[in-house]
Order: sequence, then structure tokens, then C-alpha cells
Amino acid sequence: MVGVLALSPVGRADVFHYNNVLVGDRANGMGGAYSAVADDASGTYYNPAGIAFAQSNDLSGSANAYYNKSLLYKNVLGGQDYTENAGGLFSPFIGILNKLDRFVPGLVGAFSFYTSDTELLNQNDRWPLVLVGGSETKATALDGFHRTVQLKSSTSHAAIAAGYRLSGRMSIGAGLRYTMIDELSQDFQKSTALVLDIATGKITKKSTTYVNTRTSLSAIGVEPNVGAQMALGQSLSIGLSFRKGMMMSQAMEQASDSLSVTREDATEVTADTAPTSSTETPSTEDTKISNPFGSIPGEVRLGAAWFASPKLLVSGDLSYYDPATDGKVSWLRRQSVLNYAAGTEYYVTPSIALRAGAFTNNDARPDVVTGKTNQGAKIDFKGGSLFVAYVQPNTQLSLGAVVQGGTGKSQKLEGATKTEDMSGSITTLSFSATTSL
Repeated sequence: MVGVLALSPVGRADVFHYNNVLVGDRANGMGGAYSAVADDASGTYYNPAGIAFAQSNDLSGSANAYYNKSLLYKNVLGGQDYTENAGGLFSPFIGILNKLDRFVPGLVGAFSFYTSDTELLNQNDRWPLVLVGGSETKATALDGFHRTVQLKSSTSHAAIAAGYRLSGRMSIGAGLRYTMIDELSQDFQKSTALVLDIATGKITKKSTTYVNTRTSLSAIGVEPNVGAQMALGQSLSIGLSFRKGMMMSQAMEQASDSLSVTREDATEVTADTAPTSSTETPSTEDTKISNPFGSIPGEVRLGAAWFASPKLLVSGDLSYYDPATDGKVSWLRRQSVLNYAAGTEYYVTPSIALRAGAFTNNDARPDVVTGKTNQGAKIDFKGGSLFVAYVQPNTQLSLGAVVQGGTGKSQKLEGATKTEDMSGSITTLSFSATTSL
């Protein structure tokens, strides 16, 4: 009975989507299709070779950003849907780029700090009486379900890179990224289930279950990356970068307290009188896991950019991520993922630029299939970005939004074999500024 009435935990770090938050100022507006450009501090993420073609020393960052993520699970209990909403206000990118020609001609260095995923959730849900199962002689109803969840989660990075121009057409680069994953969640669930005898209308069993789970999840990793960029002719550029790292430390701690109170007595009981005989089963469980994530997925980016005219730029990217299936926590294991991005930048006037992009944000979890239990969810997103930028010789300001939507399958009920359809959306509003130093 407990397995039928318990929902799977909310508190799970989203290491399965790699484009929840697009990185960078100009790249953000172009849907992340930037590895063949990357001539600002965001090259620490997209391609360190691109920073070698920077035109000036720059300081860039997002002053603030509004982030909201919503997931809808359809027909979870008794035909009712269940929604999870997370959001936050954060600074997704700060970067600085410095030309080092005074030391080595053609050398450029950059540093950045950015957030690739964040969750801040405070959820309080109650379900009324719903039918959850039964047979010809008995019916099982959920007479009240209460769930309270608090979740704070973030994935942040600090990166440094250097790019070097081998010639006017080709550059190489290398960098190092320091990754921090931190999550803390508390999930309280209370459910009361009734078993009714259909013929007599009597309650033959009443079970109340309380579960309180506290989870902390943390990891620190380092990820070296290398890249190259080359101009083909006067208007075409291609870029290639590779990143592969390792975890320096990772840990998961979970403490769970549960109590089940069952009353059962089929004699002289009416539909509004609960059984009187009672059993109570308290339990406490503490779990520590030293290798929950396993390895860090490797990443390969390949991009092309067409500088059609001084006013128009068109770019495209492919990004591939390795699987990571060696972690001790099964629901943190990731499959390989391929994402696509396309973007454009068009100067309406010499000082007003429009940037737009389209991209995928596919899920690294395996497909959810009927017949298995405790599979979690899988949802693939498609997104678009639109920004307007005000450009001056030494200053650049931009404002816009990135919107994503997707559908998938989930298995929200623990211990159940059925699956449900799900849908989701991610919205980011941001304001960015860049100044030449």
C-alpha cells in the first residue's frame, strides 16, 4: 500500500539536461550556437580557441535573470494531474577577457563564472478523496494525501582558458573548468488509505503512512578542454572543442523517518467508522553513498558560422555528450545525448542588433516503459531565444528571453508499473551587459 501512495522524490539534481540555462551574453541570444564564434569570455564554455580572435579586452555579465521550470505529470492519482514548479533569481554568467599580446603576440586569456542549472522549490500539495484501485469485492481509496517539499539545488562553474592565434585564419585553445553541484531537499508525505467492502459498505482497513526524507547531494569536478577554430575563405568559420573531466569528490546522504499506522477489524464496522485494532511500524534509515554520480560525461562540440555580411551572422552547432553509467545511484546514470542549435544575429541599424536561436535540450535518462518500476521521468525539450541588443563602440546591452517546451513519459508513483504522460516548460528572462576595458 505504501508503494502505491508514495510519490517519487522531487529532490533530484537535473544533471540530465545540458541546456537548461544557456551560457554567455551574445551566445544566449543565438541559442547556444557559438562554438565557431566564441570570441568573448563565454569561449571558456563553447570553444577556448575562439577567444584568440577577440577584438578588445571585455568584461561581461548578466545583471540578473528570472528562471522558472514547470513539470506537469498527467493522471497520476485518480485521474488527477500533479504539477511541480521551481524557479529563482540568479546571475548566470560573469566573464572577463584580456588580450595578452604584451607577453606573447596572439595570446588571449579569459575567466568566467556561470550557473548551468538552478532549482528553488517550495511545494505544498493536498489531494482529496480519490479512488486508486480495487476489485469486484473491494475498493481502495486515498482519503487525503499531503506532500510538502523544499528543494534548493544549483550547478555552478568557474572556468579559465587561453587562446592562441597560429595565423590570421587559425587558432587553438585550452581551458580548465571547476564544477560544483550542491543540492539540499526535504520531502514530507502523509497519506491515508481506506479499503472498503463493496457489498457491505464497511471500511475493513485504514492505513496512515508518514514519510519524511532529507537528502543532500554534492560533487566537485575538474574538466580540461581543448579547441580549434579555422576560417575557410572570407566568410565561413568552423570550430571544434572537446571536454573530458573527472570527479574530485562526490557524496550523497539521505535520512528517512517513516511511520505506518494500520487499523484493521472487519466486525461491526460502518462506512463512517474506522476499524479499531491498531499496529504501528516506525522506522529510521540513514544512507551514505560515496560515488553517486560516477564519471563526468565527455563533451564534443562542432560548429560552423557564416558571416554573410557585416549585418548578418548565421551559425549552427552540434554537441555530443558521453554516457555516464558507473555511478552507485541508479537514477543518476546518464545515456549519451546529441543536441542541435542554430542561431542568427542581424544588425537592424549600426547600434541595434536582433539575435535569435533554436536548440534542443534532450534528456540523458533512458526511455520510460510500462511494466518496470521506479523509472523516474524522461522529457526532451525544444527551445528558442530572442534578444535585442544595443551596441556602442565600448558598451553593449541586451535584453531577451529563452523559452523551452517539451513532452515525455514519467512514472511518478513509487512501486507502480504504469506510466503517465508529462509536459514541461522552462523560461529564462535576462538582462546582460558587456563593456570594453
